[in-house]
Amino acid sequence: MLNGAADGTGVASVYVYALTALLWIITIAFQCYLMHRHGQTIGKNVFEIAMVDLEGNKPGLAKLIFLRMLPVHVLSYANYVGSFVPLINVLFIFRKDRRCLHDLIAGTQVISVAKPKQVDFSTFD
Repeated sequence: MLNGAADGTGVASVYVYALTALLWIITIAFQCYLMHRHGQTIGKNVFEIAMVDLEGNKPGLAKLIFLRMLPVHVLSYANYVGSFVPLINVLFIFRKDRRCLHDLIAGTQVISVAKPKQVDFSTFD
């Protein structure tokens, strides 16, 4: 084992932190790209929902990054309070308007984009 790897001070730890940061940046960039381009992430696409601003338009990339994603992520790293931020963010879904904390900060909302399905029962006779 490399010196200091067990206590977080060694060379291996630096690589782990760097890799973690890189993967975090790639994930956020990919999610932001999908939301900016299509108004949906992969999960939102599966559930036939999309994210729009309060006027019904797809929000800009800067708004997605600096208002929707970054504040909650940064707050989650704060001492003492940080561990509660993700929970508080998710619990906001139970408000009347069903908007999470990140939606309130960014001025966004999630809407259904499901297309009505027509079923022809005449073929079952």
